[in-house]
Amino acid sequence: MREFAITYHVPISRAGTVRVQLWIERLGTTSLSYAFGFLSDDETVVYAEGRRVQVRLDPAVVDHVEVPGRDADVGVPEPVAHEAAPDGA
Repeated sequence: MREFAITYHVPISRAGTVRVQLWIERLGTTSLSYAFGFLSDDETVVYAEGRRVQVRLDPAVVDHVEVPGRDADVGVPEPVAHEAAPDGA
């Protein structure tokens, strides 16, 4: 893992369904970046969102290695923009 970031907007204050969205932002030759969001079931509240960057390394030589299956159709959906609820909501 090269980078990981998460921003917490609103606490999940009760039991219930939470939606998790995950999408690939960038698929490079030796790395990929993906983003995610934790939302209310109706997708009106964003509890948290973040991203992760993964770099593929060969541990034997500690050098970048090509991402396998990179030519495959990953079917990347467009991310949906959401606004976080104000504090105390």
